[in-house]
Amino acid sequence: MIRKVLWLGPAFTIAESLAATALAPAASRWQEGFLGGLRDAGAAICIVANHSERLWPRGPARVAGSRGLFHGIPRDSVAYVNLPGLREGSLARRYDQAIDRFCVERGMPDVIASYNTWRPVAHACRQAGRKHGIPWIPVLLDHDPPTAGWANVLEGVTGSAGVVFLSHWAFLHAPVRHKLHLDAGVARVPPLPATHVRSRVVLYSGALHRWGGIDLLLDAMQHVQTPGVRLVVVGRGGSAQTMQRLATMPLVEYLGAVDEATLQRLTEQAEVLANPRPSGVGGNEMNFPSKLLHYLSSLKPVATTLTPGVAPEYADVVLGARDDSPQGFADALDRALSLTDDARMALSERILAFLAGGRLWSQQAQRFLEWTAVTPRS
Repeated sequence: MIRKVLWLGPAFTIAESLAATALAPAASRWQEGFLGGLRDAGAAICIVANHSERLWPRGPARVAGSRGLFHGIPRDSVAYVNLPGLREGSLARRYDQAIDRFCVERGMPDVIASYNTWRPVAHACRQAGRKHGIPWIPVLLDHDPPTAGWANVLEGVTGSAGVVFLSHWAFLHAPVRHKLHLDAGVARVPPLPATHVRSRVVLYSGALHRWGGIDLLLDAMQHVQTPGVRLVVVGRGGSAQTMQRLATMPLVEYLGAVDEATLQRLTEQAEVLANPRPSGVGGNEMNFPSKLLHYLSSLKPVATTLTPGVAPEYADVVLGARDDSPQGFADALDRALSLTDDARMALSERILAFLAGGRLWSQQAQRFLEWTAVTPRS
């Protein structure tokens, strides 16, 4: 069994991501769940990361390192030169040095796992394989769309012992021999609801860019037939046009970015949760919307598109839109809002069984450790 894991690349708390526009709270939520799951599964885990800053002159010329904790997990952030043409080389050297230092101070890790295949991180991981024989497992959370023959993906994972894909589509189609599909998880299975909220509130939480589907959702709201429906939106990153629509559309309330406690309260008050990520937007086939499991952990109806990255078994626990059209998503919202109490309870029971059957972070972390244990060493 794998006992010692070194994680390279971003690892930021949700609070840290909310304080920095370059960081995504959804990615932070995934990192918290996965890395915490590894720790709770008994793995000794440490993190090597770097503080994200805009390139000089918009950011500092040099970025300091630091040592601290990420939810109780040791996290070292490397210092680096933040100048054009120098940043990536500086980071690659610093990550390389950090791995060497880890091996001296803490002993050889059983595996190095990385967040995607950013060049400085991937270079350091390959170096560790050559120098120390440590297997490298990149975890592809939100990779660019594959080019012809998957050339860009294969180039990025060159030298790895195996690859973890969050996207079910990428897992099925990527020409990689040793691979694992691991989408996301939840910390615990909640109890079944005693009553069902009938607030007529639809909640969307997430990024406001085109990949998240906020414009599809706003268009769909104009086709919803259920009387008295209101849309509450939390998130950031929208275009000027999207922000104007949020400010002026009737029965739409935009609350900006909110902390986890506020998001939990809003989720409890909502009747239906919306995930309008469009299938037809390039790049969406390469990721899994971790928000989907976060939504399902409420045991509430989720109206969603079914992008290629979502595994087929989700279809039984969500209200799937028939297509990416505004009318198609509006119909999914109306179906979710029209569920009787008995139908909602039956749906909650299916969601609970689905989560308990393999989507707990403790289960996902154990799957990763068992799979990684059979990866060949470099």
